[in-house]
Amino acid sequence: MSRVDLLVRSRGRTIAVVEAKALALPPNLLAVAHEQLRRYVQETGSAWSVLADPDLVRVYERDVFGEPVATFSTNLLLQAAGLEAAPHVGEGVLVLALQRWLEDPLRVSAGADNRLSLFVAAIRDSDEILAEAQVA
Repeated sequence: MSRVDLLVRSRGRTIAVVEAKALALPPNLLAVAHEQLRRYVQETGSAWSVLADPDLVRVYERDVFGEPVATFSTNLLLQAAGLEAAPHVGEGVLVLALQRWLEDPLRVSAGADNRLSLFVAAIRDSDEILAEAQVA
């Protein structure tokens, strides 16, 4: 059994899995994090996945990791969540910022391209955000 940092649900269906990492992800660790997200997406049937580290937030359709739907700086996420940017951002702060963003995805997504707009629409339709949620 695994635990995902955040699980976004709508009417009992998982629509996004969200994973935060305390350290910036170099290419070799990014591949490992993608595999972790892939398992979560497959286990939950999620349409979206989000991976955040102290440098970047990446939004993906399902488990298609070749090109993110969107990538933006973690500092932008922190500002939008009303948190102060710091040289060292821990996983707990990232999860808090992500949760605040998911509760109001327009904070970061204004003027987003069409694919991110689809993500925002799905998230805005959610009725539950679970922290440290267990997946099969």
